[in-house]
Amino acid sequence: MTEAATTVIDEGIRKWYASCRCCLSDAHPDIVATLDAERDAHHEPHADAGICEVAEAQPSGSNAEVATMAKILDPVCDMIVDVDEQRGKGLTSDLDGKTYAFCGPGCKKTFDKDPGRFAAKVDQWRSAQPPA
Repeated sequence: MTEAATTVIDEGIRKWYASCRCCLSDAHPDIVATLDAERDAHHEPHADAGICEVAEAQPSGSNAEVATMAKILDPVCDMIVDVDEQRGKGLTSDLDGKTYAFCGPGCKKTFDKDPGRFAAKVDQWRSAQPPA
């Protein structure tokens, strides 16, 4: 029996998903996969930073400094993250000469288990971005 089958996806789980998909993914990756599929089927927007990412965020310098930081798609949860900031937290992985960054340890762990499943998503996201 799978983990998703043993845990009911009730309103509490849905609130957890909305508030911090990353933390829910650490605890219940099968449930997150199910809820991600629902979100994608309904063409709902990607998640914002979760509670843990906001709490862990370090205050940065000036607004100009923030504007110049390199952003990238976390290919596991679809959050937009800062590469340098996440590198400083140990939340990046390198594959075939490219760097991938993640919102939290759960997403990095998921990517590292099967990078081929996620790597192309970042390339698609980059090609859809307007030129700098």
